[in-house]
This record gives sequence, C-alpha cells and structure tokens, in this order.
Amino acid sequence: MAATQPQPGNRHYDVPDYPNPHQDVSSWWSFFFTGGYSFRWWSSPHLYFRPSLEYVPTPAPFTVIDGLGREETFDKPFDSYLDPFTGKIDTLYVQAPESICRLSSTRPNATWKRTPIRNVTPVLLRIANLPFRPIPGERRGDASKYTAEDWVVVISMWIPAVAAFLLSWMLWDSDPPPAKDKTKYLPIMYKGLRYPRMARNLLENSPQVAQRLKGHAAWNTPAALSTYRTFRPRFLNYLVEIERDGRTVYEYERRPVGPNDLTPFVMVCYSSAHYHIPNRSESGPEGNAGDLEILLAVATKAAVQHFSPLPSDLRQHPRAFWIAANCMPPDEDVDENGKVRLVQGFERETLANQDTYSISDIIRAAKHVIVVAGNATRPWDDGALRVWGQRVWTLPEIVLSKGETVTVWHYGDRPAPLKKCIVSEIPKALFPVYAWEDRLTSRQLIEHYSNLHLSRLELVKIALECLMSRKFRSLHPGDRVYVLMGLLRIRPPIDKTDSAFQAFARLSLPQDSDRLMERLICLLPYTPDQNWELMTDQYMASLWDIYPDTQVCAIGENDTVIVDGAKGAQIQWSEFTTVRTMRNYTLKRAVYLFLLTWSPLLFFTGIILVAVYSTPSAAVANPGYSTGVAILVISLFFFILPAPYFLWHLYSGKLWEVEPCFFGIEGYVPIEAIEERLFGTCPTQARRLRWSAWGSPLSRHKQGRVIHERTVKYRYHDNDDQAPLLQQQQQHYYYHGPPPAAVDVAAIDTYPVETIDPTSPCTACEHSAAAAAAAAAAGAPGRYYCQYHPTVASCQDMSRSAMGQMKVFTLIDTFNMTATLFYAERPPTVLVVGGSEGGMKRAIACSFDITTGTFYRETVLRIPSQSADRMEGLPRVRLGLRRPFLETDVRQTAQTMPMVQTNHPHNGV
Repeated sequence: MAATQPQPGNRHYDVPDYPNPHQDVSSWWSFFFTGGYSFRWWSSPHLYFRPSLEYVPTPAPFTVIDGLGREETFDKPFDSYLDPFTGKIDTLYVQAPESICRLSSTRPNATWKRTPIRNVTPVLLRIANLPFRPIPGERRGDASKYTAEDWVVVISMWIPAVAAFLLSWMLWDSDPPPAKDKTKYLPIMYKGLRYPRMARNLLENSPQVAQRLKGHAAWNTPAALSTYRTFRPRFLNYLVEIERDGRTVYEYERRPVGPNDLTPFVMVCYSSAHYHIPNRSESGPEGNAGDLEILLAVATKAAVQHFSPLPSDLRQHPRAFWIAANCMPPDEDVDENGKVRLVQGFERETLANQDTYSISDIIRAAKHVIVVAGNATRPWDDGALRVWGQRVWTLPEIVLSKGETVTVWHYGDRPAPLKKCIVSEIPKALFPVYAWEDRLTSRQLIEHYSNLHLSRLELVKIALECLMSRKFRSLHPGDRVYVLMGLLRIRPPIDKTDSAFQAFARLSLPQDSDRLMERLICLLPYTPDQNWELMTDQYMASLWDIYPDTQVCAIGENDTVIVDGAKGAQIQWSEFTTVRTMRNYTLKRAVYLFLLTWSPLLFFTGIILVAVYSTPSAAVANPGYSTGVAILVISLFFFILPAPYFLWHLYSGKLWEVEPCFFGIEGYVPIEAIEERLFGTCPTQARRLRWSAWGSPLSRHKQGRVIHERTVKYRYHDNDDQAPLLQQQQQHYYYHGPPPAAVDVAAIDTYPVETIDPTSPCTACEHSAAAAAAAAAAGAPGRYYCQYHPTVASCQDMSRSAMGQMKVFTLIDTFNMTATLFYAERPPTVLVVGGSEGGMKRAIACSFDITTGTFYRETVLRIPSQSADRMEGLPRVRLGLRRPFLETDVRQTAQTMPMVQTNHPHNGV
C-alpha cells in the first residue's frame, strides 16, 4: 500500500528551471528526507511521485487482454506496460532526474508516475566510491581536473570509506531475478490480437468480412486481377455529320457503347476552374448549362480536327470523343447488350466507385488526349494550362495517354487581332514544364509509362508524391488513394468508410509492391502529426533503402496494421536492475580479491590478539601481544587502508560480456551519471558506456585521431599504342605480358568514429556559449541554445512541455554499451524491429495503449544488427503509427497538493 507524505501549508519545492544535470541526479536518500513523494512497501520502485494529470474515464468500461491471455476490465485508461515476468498489465513508472520528478506538483505535464534514478552498483563498489562522492560529477572521473579542495575531501572521506568496508565485510549483493535470461533482452508478452478490418488471407477475416469479400472477385486469386476493369466506356459522344445552311457541319450525339463497338475515340480533359458543369440537381445561376454547351462545342471541334480527314460515312466508320462532363451519368448504366438502364441506391454507389477506376482504363483506351485550358467567354489567362494542371486527375490523364504528344486547346477572350484559341502539340516528356509545378517528380512518372521504368516501390511512392502536390475535391477520406489505385494492376473494392491510411493499406496488401507497408512503418516522420502520405524520414532514407524483416498480414481498426515475424524487447523504465557482467579473471584481480576477502579477518585477528594479551604487567614482553600488534599494523596499512583502491581495480576494466538490457530515463542525464549508477565510477579514459553514433536523429559523432593507412596505386598496360584490355585478355596477353607496375606508394588519412554527447557545444555554439557564460556571471546560468543540435537548456525546456507534446528520453543499451537520446511524446515501453537500413536495424519504439491493446509508434531508433539476435520473436502484434490524443482526454487529479519548500543545492550548467 502506498503512503503519501503529509504536506503542511501552502509551500512548494524550489527547484531551479535549469539545474546542473550532474547534480540533478540526486540520491534516493535525498528524496526520502525532503518529502513530497509517495511510498509503497511491498513493490518496487518504493519511492515515486504521483502525476497531477490523469486520463478521463471512458464512456463505457473496456476490456484488455494481458500477456497470458487473461481478460481485465477497466473504466479509466492509465499508462501501462505488459510485465515480462508475470504477463500482467502493470502501471508504468518512469525514472527521471529530480527536476522532472518535481514537475508532478509544480508543472503537471504527464500522466505517468515518476521515480528517482536508482543506483544498482554493488555495495562494496559504492563504499569504494564514497570518498569521491562530494566531488562534482562533471570532473569526478578525471583526476587531472581535481582541485586542492577536492583532494582534501577525498582524504577526509577515505577513513569513513574504510570503516564502512570493514562493517560491510559480510554483506553480499543479491542476484538478478532468475526468470531473466542473461543472454536475451526482456521479452514482450502480447496476446491482445483481435479480428482485423481486413486480413491478407481470406480465411483469417471475420465471417462478415469474408462473406463481403466473396461477393467481390476472389481475394488474391486470378479473378481479382479483373476487379473494376473497364474495357469500354459506358457512353461516347459520336461525331455526326449534318447539313446546315448549305454546308456540312459536325455535331455530337451521345449514345451507349455496344458490346462490339470498337469506335476509336479521343479523351477531352478540362478543369472545373474553367468550366462549371452542374449536377442534375443544381438549378439557378450555378446550374446554368452554358459552360457545358461551350465545353462540348470545343470538344467536338477538337475531335473533328484530330480525326481529320474524317471518313465519308461516319455511320460505318464512326469517330467519337469521351468527356467526363456527360459520359459518366451517375444514374445510368449500360448492360452487356448495350441497353441503358437507371440505377438507384446501392447500385448507384457501386457505379460511382467503378467510375473512379474506369477513368484510368478509358485514358488507356483513348487514341489521344486533348486538353482544353481556359474558357472563350472569360478573360485570357497565360497560366490557364497550369490552372488545369492543379487538378489531381490531370496526372493519370497525361501519363496513361497514348502517343508521344498531347494536344492543348488554349482558350480565352482577348481583343483582336489576337486569336481566342491557340492549338499546340506538346511532347509528353516536356509537358510537366508547361503544366505542373512538380516537374521533376512528374517527369519520372511519365518516363515510367514510356521507356524508363520505375520499380514497383518507386512507382507507388512517386505517384503518391505527385498526387499529394495537386488539388483534390474528395468525397471520401481515401479518394486520393483510389486515384492511385487506377495506376496499379490490382484494384481492391472501394470502401467509403476507409480512412486514407486504411485505403492505402488495403491497396498494398494484394499488390506486389515490394512490401511497401512493411517499409512505411519503419520511417520516422519529421513530426508525429505529419501526413504519412509524404513518406518522409528523419534519417534521410528512402523506402527502397529499408529491407523489411516483417510482414503486414492484416489491417486493423483506427489506422493500425497487424505485423507478423517481428522481434522485440521490453524497455525497463521503473528502475535500473543489476546487470550481470563477465570480466577477464587476471592475476591482479585474483590478488586483489584474495586481499579483500581475507584482510578483514586478518585485521580482526590482530585486534583480538591485542585485546587478549594486553595485560598491563607483561604486555610488552608477551609474544601474543607483539604478534597481534604486528598483524594489526601490517593489515591496516597494507591491506585495509588501500581497500577502496583494490575495489576499483576489481570492478574496473573491460567487460567481456554484458547482460542485454534496455533501460529508459526521462530527460537528459550525463552519461557519466548513468554509468556511475549502473557500473560504478570509472576514469574518463576507461569509460565503458558511450553515446550512440547514429542511433537517433539527435546522435552525433566526429572524426577521431588520424590513422595513416598505406595505399598502393598500380598502372595497367592500357596505352594508346596497345590493344584494349579486353582484347589483350583474349590474346592471353594478361597471362604472358608484364604485370601491372606499382607507380605510387603513399599513405592516406583515415579516421575512426568518435561519439560525442548530443548536447555538447559545436562550432556554431561559440557565440551562444559566450552569452551563456555572461548570463552565468549575471546570475542566470546554464541557458544557451543551438539551431543544429539539442543543448542542456533545450532538453530541459522540452521536458517541461505539455502533455501530448514532444519530450526528451534516454535509452541505455547494456549489450552494446550505448546511450541514445531521442524525442517522443510518451515513454515507449517496447522496441519492435521492423527492418534493416544502412547496416543497422530499424527499431520501432512503441507505447502501449491499454484501451485498444495496440502498440503505437513513438519514435524509430537505429540499433546494431546483432542486437536483434538477442531479442525474442513476437507473435502477431497490432501496430499504429500515431496514437490519438486530445487535450480533453486528460484532467488534473483531485489529489494534487502543494509541495514543501526547501533550499536545494542546484547550480546552473
């Protein structure tokens, strides 16, 4: 049971806004005596700080399945994780520096409980480090930076450390929990799978979904390839020849297309910005059909000119044009016999969905594409073609068209003698220059359908980029994706209830698109709310740079996917635990261990001898007394007093093997403080924990010390007066002629990779650092910023951000001995490996949403490939790219209370 310390009066804790990060990592006992915390006896962590924010209760209780398949029901969400030892759903505790722990009362910004950072080093090593504890952490590991005052402190604390060593001689440290495999990371226990919205395999769908899919073409069978294929338009505008005032003119006649009708036709494209085509339900000024009549007259004239000279008998050899304004009636369908019938209700909706795809098929079937830009009744606009190019449908109209050119009819009203119409033929390869803003991207799409083919992955990505750069008046959230479907081979049924992400996921499931969805989930967008359709990545990688290790086997509700074949590991946020290590058992360590084990016994033996034989009369002449004094002096000065030194060497040195663990910390903590609490204080030059070089977008590295590498340049016999090398090889010249001659032997400079603190100053920080020094002298220390990388001040600012905004977290990987700084909205509780990129694994860091049993992506980290071998395989997990959150989802707790004011020894950076 947890007990909260009582707080009298209206007081608060005086914690600086920008504390020294080394001194911000206070010991557990400093929290214990200052108060303001809650305490529980039987569970760990014992000491924690209650959050001042909580989730609002849900309208109805929700049920969640834990790691062992047991159901639990709750009425209010809370931050949680799946316990890897019990499988139960447990409350999330996050260790953090003191200034962040105190935010629970001074500036509520989180719903998770916070706890101090625990020291888990062996007790004897903590005693050995006791003389150095008063020294500031930023120079504690470097003896060359010690001041005279520091050495005085070390000497004065040495005797208490030795006394503590003698008192703790019989103590030993407990081993880690036996349930943890020392060769593996903590596993993820997940059993919360539900029926998906649509599965890749038809048999895995719910009975209702499976029955609906069977109503369409068979799922993932050859019959599915013909889904929504249109072999001919429903209606065409046929050119007809009539006599008027003694001359021949041409008009159009809209007729349904029969089953054996092979009439060649052209496609006429227009923009609603130039021609307002009313719906049948419109009336009044907006329903005026004048623009429709003008557009059809222009289309008729353009078709006649294209087909000129026309056949003498258009009944026997018809010609036609297709235009969306009147060839796609929403309530008229044509049966297989060419008869028109009216449709209503569900059939009308199905017809509208089919028209979405049929446009692309009609473009492919058309002999030529004619673009009508501008309106003869409106002023002339030189940029009319670019206005036309803003429509999203202009992309398939051009890239799918036949031929090498596109005809443009540019209309506009302007005074004589300037023409009101200019007809031009524009090569398709140059069309993006005249009509589209994204000329470089759209040019690649045009080349794909001509002679320079893109890969399947490149096609989808580039086509989606082109569609995203155009205006689109959508009826359903997934309409832009449905336009993309028209460019692809397999077209799944349209579902108007789909979101854009769900529509895209359903498109990717049956397509052979080089596992696009599997690659997409591994990307890290620049901001959490950035549209996924942009497919951006903070690591500057493209989709084709990622090699998936998983399979998206189904689509879930709420923009989630079901992932199979992944590996993953749990992140421990509540506290550090003892990390099992293996060191090389050298002779020096054996001697130190022998001395540390038996020197206290020898020392106490000397004390006993002196006490027993210390009679006032014969103490000097007694040999037992003399022996006791000798043993006491020798053991004290040669074995007991140097005991802290022996302990350092016993626990220091390289680690040959380390137990794999992922630990998480909220906020920025210096790596010296992290290592001190995990493995003990270590000299700077022998430090084992280091910052990751490229684990997150915040990671930084630089060139190390130059290393000279020998290089040899060869000259091959390939002169102008000799035969080419291939011909020389065919003539066996390579085997019988002279060998290549070494013409230059030199040395080149190579540099090892040296990792640096993500917050360390760069060359651009010199001015800011100088300003920070001036601010420190003025009494406002530790506050400077850089536009290129995070600083201590910017990290502390971000740690105070409101709930739902980006915060700073640190991930410690003991297997690779690295620490990674990253941004996320919530502390991710698991890492799910999704693929490989650039020689490293993409690990999707996810938080657990208890209301839906879903892992939501918080960030994406890059970890070494060998780390994946130490992770357990996962069952199918439900993964979302963006965790939904509204400001109204949380509220302040009723238990919020003022804190006690104390003077705290924090200094600025």
